Amino acid sequence: MKILIAEDHDDIRELLRIELENLDSTIKIEDVNCGELAIDMINSNDFDLIISDYNMPNGNGGEVFTYLKDRKLSIPFLLFSTEDPKDHSEFLGASQFKGILNKVLPSENKLKKIIYNAAGIDVPAVSNKYFKIRVGYFLRFNQTLCDVYIKISDDKFVKLLNKNNYYSLKDIKKYIEKKVNYLFIHEDDYRKYQVKFGDNSFLHLDKRKITTESKEDYYKSADLIIKDLILSLGISEEAIRQASQTIKSTLDIFNNYEKFHDFIENNLSKSSYQYDQCLILSHICHAISDNVFGTSNQVSSSLCAASFFHDIATIEPVNNLTDNSKSLLNLEIVDNELIHSKDHPNLGADILLSVSEFSTLASKVIRNHHEKPDGSGYPRGLTSETIDLASCVFIIASEYIEKLFEVEFDLNKNDKIIIDLQKRFKTGNFKLPLQHLITMSNA
Repeated sequence: MKILIAEDHDDIRELLRIELENLDSTIKIEDVNCGELAIDMINSNDFDLIISDYNMPNGNGGEVFTYLKDRKLSIPFLLFSTEDPKDHSEFLGASQFKGILNKVLPSENKLKKIIYNAAGIDVPAVSNKYFKIRVGYFLRFNQTLCDVYIKISDDKFVKLLNKNNYYSLKDIKKYIEKKVNYLFIHEDDYRKYQVKFGDNSFLHLDKRKITTESKEDYYKSADLIIKDLILSLGISEEAIRQASQTIKSTLDIFNNYEKFHDFIENNLSKSSYQYDQCLILSHICHAISDNVFGTSNQVSSSLCAASFFHDIATIEPVNNLTDNSKSLLNLEIVDNELIHSKDHPNLGADILLSVSEFSTLASKVIRNHHEKPDGSGYPRGLTSETIDLASCVFIIASEYIEKLFEVEFDLNKNDKIIIDLQKRFKTGNFKLPLQHLITMSNA
């Protein structure tokens, strides 16, 4: 079954997508954030069901539904909203309208019945489900805390690693060489460990089992996987080499400051998911900025610093710090919440101002990294005309990487991500960095 989700709030849309994809392996999802994109997708795909919010920018759910009626398209439609459909005449008496799906999602079994009944498809029998994990993430560890499987066919999975067993780099590399992109764990373990992309708590590195030299091998092997991901985005080997030099020199500078030691050790170690995301973000920023600003060391190093430290004042990384480090960084915690946590861009920007080796540009980028073209961002509500060019580079690169991580670097979805970014960022100071991102991704 192929489903289109139209919902403008990213978190809500992603949660619904995850819940639907995990109902059954045969469900395929496309998602958009506005009515205009929904209509574009309807024109180029055959959907079995449309699930749409009502209030969205650039075309609401009512306009999407009216488009179906006007063209006599019989695609079933569920309203995903707190709106009462009785208040909107376009839904009344229409055969395509199949009811409402509340944004407080029901239990899995009830959700499955709602979705399949709306689509007019028999609810499939319950079967064992397996969840995919990108194979490269196994390279940083040497023990699995649950059984791990390899997929043989759509309905056949064979156990590859037993629970609590140790494995070697060689074991994993042979599957990578065979172009195996994913290994799998059972649904029960997926739920137990609350697995999300890159944050694989069912994997463990037992340092007693490895020497210092072999530990470096683990890091180097994982870095090769990250490098392959970066190359797949259209970034050249030479650009990667230059960016890597900037990244090394930038992190060396921060390591010279006592107050950053704990943050780097606990949040930016080479075995962490956050390090991967920051590393890839830094490479994307470097590639775009080289085309926008030329080979400017100041801009490059500022964007690199922002890539690794933009969220230094958010609650999750701060909870990993010692009390002394929190004091050195002037971060106050009360009842497990940051004081002024909604102001974390300003807090992070002020922290970076204390690093004398960087210009104020790094601080400015961090201060602006949650601003949006239409002025709806924070902390200052800037627009595409008032956000500086370097910050625009960072914001676009951040959005791009976030979307890629959401789809687990499935580059078959890259064109859709780029189209979505074009809709949102084709204005003001975002135009130039957006164009260079598009050129890069088409390389």
